Amino acid sequence: MAYEKMTRKQLEAENAKLMKAKADIRAKQIELNAALAKKIAEEKVAAKVAALSDDEKTIAAQVLKGAGGIKSGEAVGTPGAK
Repeated sequence: MAYEKMTRKQLEAENAKLMKAKADIRAKQIELNAALAKKIAEEKVAAKVAALSDDEKTIAAQVLKGAGGIKSGEAVGTPGAK
């Protein structure tokens, strides 16, 4: 764009448009990063569970069941969200 040829009003309007786009992108990044953090955590837990022996898996299941299970993402909240 030829900013030099734009009026002050046009420049301010363009700046406002870009600021809105930036805010929209930032909101999407926050949502994306929360989903990414959840996927990474799930992969880490899956790898740890896969490394457990059958006895350890049985004991872990009993412990989790006795603790009332694991709360859903809705009950706990979205990672990275404010």
